[in-house]
Amino acid sequence: MSIRLAVFLPASSSRPVTALAAVALIAMAAPAWAINWRESVAEASTSNPELASARSNLQAADSRIQAARSGYYPQVSAGVRYQDNSGAAVIPGSAYGASATATQNLFAGFQDVARVEQASANAQVARSDLIAVRAQISYALKLAYATLRYVQEAVTLTEAIMRRTEENLRLVQLRFEGGRENKGSLLLTRATLKQSQLDNLQSRQAIPSAQAQLARALGRADPSGLRAIDDVPVSEPPKDPDFPTLAAAVPEFRRTQAQESAARADVRINRSGFYPTLDL
Repeated sequence: MSIRLAVFLPASSSRPVTALAAVALIAMAAPAWAINWRESVAEASTSNPELASARSNLQAADSRIQAARSGYYPQVSAGVRYQDNSGAAVIPGSAYGASATATQNLFAGFQDVARVEQASANAQVARSDLIAVRAQISYALKLAYATLRYVQEAVTLTEAIMRRTEENLRLVQLRFEGGRENKGSLLLTRATLKQSQLDNLQSRQAIPSAQAQLARALGRADPSGLRAIDDVPVSEPPKDPDFPTLAAAVPEFRRTQAQESAARADVRINRSGFYPTLDL
């Protein structure tokens, strides 16, 4: 893959500016990786490490609900005994034995119910955390994708402006040499060309940063060659939103409610020691 780069700098440019342009316009050997919005959403939902961690936390919390229900089931224990009396002087021989015991708790001071309620509340906390992480990743993905799309278009636009300004400069130069243009117009056109070159340079420098932000949202380790090929869809918000309902659906609010329920269940667990227990 060959990439042709052109640096439009006048001969009077200073060395620092020339070096900066050379660094910003280094060709990358990696091929371009075009990705549309739907593909970016699908990749982020499966590869983002923060989202995967939140899902694992929710699965663990759901498993702890089943573990908390263990108090409702009987406890079974079994044992095997072997005794070797072959060296005994009175009754030589061997003895075998097996035993099994089953117990069922009938009442534990409401501790079992409280443990299930606490585990369910903690699962709700993990579910709210997952929703919050999804919202954060969605925002980061939209921002990164739109930023990369904007920077790409800015590079194309500044390149067109730079080419047009070059043509204008050549025309003004010819008119100046023919005595039909003043020196002020020539200097102004040169300054405009330098400004367009700087704008193009800044746009190119912004591409690696925008690619890195998008790669982070996608869960990629290598941002090289990423290109956004379409726009982020926009939906109209409702005209008359129900703010109380929307506020109650905020993940932080639901998380706080679940934490309150878990704390109440913890109080009931601690109070269970004041009640008698009954086993069968």
